[in-house]
Amino acid sequence: MSVQHLAHYKDVPAWQLSDSFWLRINPLLPKPKSRFRGRGKNRKNVGGRPSAPARQVMAGMLYVLRTGCQWNAAPKEFGSGKTLHRYFQLWTRKRVFKRM
Repeated sequence: MSVQHLAHYKDVPAWQLSDSFWLRINPLLPKPKSRFRGRGKNRKNVGGRPSAPARQVMAGMLYVLRTGCQWNAAPKEFGSGKTLHRYFQLWTRKRVFKRM
């Protein structure tokens, strides 16, 4: 008996997220907070830094958890270590990893 898997991991390097894995976990992540406030004509952009790309952040988190390195030692391609750790704490509080 052979079991077919929907995920194709052999096309993706070990440190990146496959598209099939990303499609499964993306709906579980909290939506970024809007930077617009008010209604109608009074709707204004309150500014601030845009949120980090969720896929890049998740890849960075999994890299740190898989390798055991410190957050600040994560490669810069995933963003800063402080950003990764901040999102990790936020998503842990929102029970994202338990739902996975």
